[in-house]
Amino acid sequence: PRRRTRISSYARVGAREHASPMPPTQQEAEAAIRTLIEYMGDDPNREGLKSSPRRSAKALRFLTAGYEVDVEALASQALFSVGESSDEELEEDHAANGAAASGAAANGTSSDGVA
Repeated sequence: PRRRTRISSYARVGAREHASPMPPTQQEAEAAIRTLIEYMGDDPNREGLKSSPRRSAKALRFLTAGYEVDVEALASQALFSVGESSDEELEEDHAANGAAASGAAANGTSSDGVA
């Protein structure tokens, strides 16, 4: 029979508050990737894979960098330029675009006139 193993809280998404205080080091991440390469049946020391653990750890750090971002702080720094439009202007614009789209549909073209 297969044994069930429990995933540690560090591995679960959204469980960062339960994670150990110190994340793994670059060397520990590389060692884990070497282990995965061995698990898949390959030799991490062969010529084509020697630098893979370093590159993979670097790529994972880059791809998951967003987990370290304070989204609220980032959003508070965003600048948005909003033009002043009345509700009537927005309704007129919407109606004009809707009419152009429905007319285009009737004659088989897109709203920009392309067939």
